[in-house]
Parts: sequence; structure tokens; C-alpha cells
Amino acid sequence: MPVKNLAKRKKELIAYAHNTLRKDKRLNIRISERDLLELQKKAVKEGLPYQTYVSSIIHKFINGSLIEARK
Repeated sequence: MPVKNLAKRKKELIAYAHNTLRKDKRLNIRISERDLLELQKKAVKEGLPYQTYVSSIIHKFINGSLIEARK
């Protein structure tokens, strides 16, 4: 899948990687197997480990930048 704005996407991924390296707290949650599989599939599409992907979703939510997809 081609990336529309490669420079912007590269900058985002570098920021995600940087934030991943400096994490110092752990969060354990229980979710359904189906939800976990879907998260893992989406993480693969984004080119991220699924835990990093989940962390980025939480970060975006907290900062108000998580946008709900239109159905």
C-alpha cells in the first residue's frame, strides 16, 4: 500500500519508536481474542508491533487526535 506523504509518515514512525523506547510503566488488560487478532492485523498494516500500535491509539485518544472512521 503506497504512503501518500512519506516524509510525514516516517516522522510519525520515528516518534512512535522513540516513545516506545522510553516507556516505563506497564498496563495489563484482558480483551477478547477476536479484538486482539484484529489489533494485530491492523498493526501489521501499519508496520508496527501490536503493542506499539495499541500504545499509539491510547496516546492519540489522550491527546484528542484519535479520529473515528466513518462507516
